[in-house]
Amino acid sequence: MRASAAGVVRPDEIDDIRGAAARSDYRALQAKAEALEALKAKASSLEEFRDIADSYAADNDRLRHQLASRDAELDRARAEVRQLTADKRTLLFKLDQVRALADDRAGTEPLAPGRDEADQPPLPGEIRYYKKTHAAAAHDVLVRIGACGHNAWQNATRADKARKGLARLLGRHQNWKSLQHCGSCTGGGVWKVRW
Repeated sequence: MRASAAGVVRPDEIDDIRGAAARSDYRALQAKAEALEALKAKASSLEEFRDIADSYAADNDRLRHQLASRDAELDRARAEVRQLTADKRTLLFKLDQVRALADDRAGTEPLAPGRDEADQPPLPGEIRYYKKTHAAAAHDVLVRIGACGHNAWQNATRADKARKGLARLLGRHQNWKSLQHCGSCTGGGVWKVRW
């Protein structure tokens, strides 16, 4: 509903209506000021001046009340904007979490369930992808996955826990040429290993 409302073009007539209302209010204020000036010019007794002062006081009270009412309305609108902004942030955060979870689920399916990675020696030049599922005390626990589809690979020279996790997973096949980390994947990340 809000998206469709954002696409609606504001009609020019709105400005015409607001301008006419502002001109009408200005004319009314001008007429009132002229009437008060006429009363001041005619006033000759103290009682007439008191009536003029009371008129000014009543106008001031009315204007103060209107100002307080508009301030309260503005405060309510600001509170609503703050609440809507907080709701938006919450929804965006939850959306990011759901997307990350969906990406993780799509990318962490093992390629060959039931086959032991250590029993399948990699071929020279072969590239394999591994996803970190969780961390143990001294190493990361990794599973083999398909390619994540990103191209933001970063060299991983200090990835000690990932290296130890790969060593545990691959057994004696630890002679890889390069180990890179995906800079786009979340939730533990994806590792690209080239032999």
